[in-house]
This record gives sequence, structure tokens and C-alpha cells, in this order.
Amino acid sequence: MDTDRHRCDDNPLGPVAGPPGRWTAGPLSCLRASGILLHVSSLPGPDRTGTFGPAAHRFADWLATAGQRYWQVLPLNPTDPVYGDSPYRSPSAFAINPSFVVHRSSLIVHRSSPLSFRRFCSDNAHWLDDYALYRVLKRKFHGLAWTDWPVRLRRREPAAIREVTDVFSDEVAEVRREQHQAHAQWLALRRHCNRLGIRIIGDMPIYVNDDSADVWAHPELFKLDRRGRPKFVAGVPPDYFSPTGQLWGNPLYRWREHARTGFAWWLGRVERQLALFDLVRIDHFRGLAGYWQVPAGEHTAERGRWVKAPGNALLAALRRRFPRMPFIAEDLGTITPDVERMRDRFGLPGTRVLQFGFSGPDNPHLPANVPENCVFYTGTHDNNTVRGWFEHDATGAEKTGLAQLLGRRPRPGTVSSDLARLVLASRARLAVLPLPDVLGLGQEARMNRPATTTGNWRWRVPGRLLTTAAARRLAELTCASGRANNT
Repeated sequence: MDTDRHRCDDNPLGPVAGPPGRWTAGPLSCLRASGILLHVSSLPGPDRTGTFGPAAHRFADWLATAGQRYWQVLPLNPTDPVYGDSPYRSPSAFAINPSFVVHRSSLIVHRSSPLSFRRFCSDNAHWLDDYALYRVLKRKFHGLAWTDWPVRLRRREPAAIREVTDVFSDEVAEVRREQHQAHAQWLALRRHCNRLGIRIIGDMPIYVNDDSADVWAHPELFKLDRRGRPKFVAGVPPDYFSPTGQLWGNPLYRWREHARTGFAWWLGRVERQLALFDLVRIDHFRGLAGYWQVPAGEHTAERGRWVKAPGNALLAALRRRFPRMPFIAEDLGTITPDVERMRDRFGLPGTRVLQFGFSGPDNPHLPANVPENCVFYTGTHDNNTVRGWFEHDATGAEKTGLAQLLGRRPRPGTVSSDLARLVLASRARLAVLPLPDVLGLGQEARMNRPATTTGNWRWRVPGRLLTTAAARRLAELTCASGRANNT
């Protein structure tokens, strides 16, 4: 792989100043930039899933050759096969998926740096101790949800917790070591990216699993019954992706209790995210202003209702702790004026998706209507690829709208690059392209189909496609739009 970064001599990019909390004052310090969306699990390699190992470092080199400034990933949290291995349904809001660890003796960090391991355990004890014990007990009880554990453990009676911690001390320590190893390998990859002038955008799901270390350790923060099961669950009403809505099933927050503690759990969670990433996308941002509450036991999300949430108070607490506010608001879906006011009050960039942009001249996702303070995508992990969308999902009216925008009839073989050019040429400060769209792949490369539970999160990029020629083609498009990485 040729890792020489693409240069664009006439690129006028440079850092810009701005008031605290504004887009230009945070980690996105350049006027225009672009990046690639690819989850770690989709990286090529010999393992069952992508890892933090050599293929990840080579991909960072490829991004640098392509002139990119950002690499966006999906949540790095552990996954559960019960939920189709979705990174948005995790048993921990803090831990890293151990499947991403490269198990080679030269990379086993905890054996060569015991002091660093002890420091990691100390700094992360507020979540690591509960998660490690939760993992061990899940194995002991053959995968049973914590709500079906013996009552003393379900209720976390102190004597019972001390007893099992002592009995399974070796197993608990091994989970801690596993997390330290994952943390160290990820930070090594992040440092490599940063040296290349590439920053990493993480993804923070708004909700957590009911069967998770978080809910087991802090049941008072969630709307649960006496046995610890959700009274209400999260979702969204009928939308573009599903006529019956999306029933996610996550427990909802007892926001009054969060506010009483000064949002301590959220502050700790965000601090952990910012220890891993340069910038964090807040998934389902509108849920911080108001959320769709569905009674537990429903089979669809249709019979829910909107309930207000204290997002302004939470974001104010975050701004006091993290003045630069290095966050992206994923504000797709049913967006009301209160969500927009909350986003703009804290100067957060929103999100636009070009695949949604062909319903008329007032469409907010149309390039002419995209604001400067946003992240503009051809599609997200929930969309079909551009080529798959064009060949299988786009309506006749959408194809006509696209043809009018291009000034010619689009074709399957070039539609991916057509939409990429439109996104890169827009006024949006950050343009992000899913890797399958850069490579012109069809729906076989789709990552997720919302409202479905099987066959998702499986796609891997064939390593043979990540050629220097492909990187240079992307670099030319990036340079032409004034977004190239000249670090």
C-alpha cells in the first residue's frame, strides 16, 4: 500500500476560531472536510470479524492516501447474538467488544505494562467492576438475563455481591484484562490515525439494553417494575423505514432521577466516549427532547406516545464538563421545533442524508437546502447503498428528481459517484461517504435493514477493493471539493 498522502496545493483549508461550544471551536477545526463511514467489524482480515489489528492500521493509511480527515465508526460496545449482534443493543454502554482484540503475544499489553493495567482498572472502576462481574455471572447462569438470577444477586445485596466477587475473582480479573487490552489496542489505532491527520468519529446509542450491566447496576435510573423488567420500551413511530414504526425494546430513562444526580451517569458515559473518540455522534438525538414511549408487551411501536425529556438540562451539564461540545446530533426522523432549538442552542451540527433528498424543492436533504453546520451523508448504516437504493428502492419520482439535479439521466454504474460528488460539493462542513458508496457496491454491501432482526451487521469489505488507485480517485474528488487532508 502506498501510504503517501494526497496533496492539493491550492487547498485553502486552515483552522478557524469561534466561540466556545460552536462547531469551529471543537475537534472539527477545519472549514471543510470529508470522511468515510466504515465500522470496525467490516474491515477485511482473516478473523471472524474486523479487528483493531493490521488491517485497521492499513485502512487508516488508505484513508490518508485518499485525502480524508475523518473515519466514522459505529458503536464499539460488545454485541449479543440474541439481538443479531447489533452494536446498538449492547450489554454495556462503556465496554469495548472483545471480538475486536487481536490475540497475539506481541500485542498483549497487560503483561508488559502492569502499572498501566492497574491505572486503567482504577480510572474505570465506576463501570468496569460491575461489567466484569456481570459478564462472569452471565456465564455462570448460562446466559440468563439478570432479571432471572437468584433474588440476592438480582437485587445486588452487598453480601451476595462480595461473595461472588471473591469466588470468581480470577474470572472477574480476566474480563478486566480483556477490556484493558481492547482499550490499549484501540488507542494505538487512534494514535496512528491522528498522526496521519485523521480524526475518529464515534457513535453513542441513546439507549442501553434491559439485560445489561448498566441496568443491573443502576435500576433506579430506568423505568422498571419490581422485578427489574421494563414498564415501557423505546422505539419510534411509523416512518420512512417501517409503516408500523420501530420497536427497539430498550428500557426508558427515569429522567427525574438522572437530573437529581446532576446527570452523573451520563457524564461518566460521555467521558468514556471522549476517551476513545475525537468526536461523538449522539444517536437518536431527538430522544433527548422527547421520546416515543411504548408500553412493554406491544408487538409494534404504533401504540406509543411522545414524552418530554430534559435534553436542554443534560446538554448544559455536558457543556460545563466538556466546553468544546465535540458532538454531532443525529437529528433524523420526526424532528420538531423543540429539537431544532435544542440542537442550535448548543451549536451542534445536525445530520442530512442525500438519499432522503428527492421529494421536492423544499426537502431539507436536498443539497441546495443543506446548512453549513451539518454532516452530510450519501447514506447511513441504516440505508441501502446508493447503488442498491437506485436499483431496488428509489421511486420513479426520486429518480426523476435525481436526474433533474444532475442534468442527465443517472445510471447504476455511476450513480454512487454522482451522489458522492453532490455531497462533497455541498456547503456542509463535513461530508461523510459510507465505504460501499465510494466503491460503487450494490445492496449486497448493505449494513442494516431497520425493523429487521436477522442478516444485519455482517458485511465485510474485500481487501482487494482497497487499492491505491481507488484511494487516489477518492482523493481527486475530495481535492476538487476543497476538503482534502493536507496534514
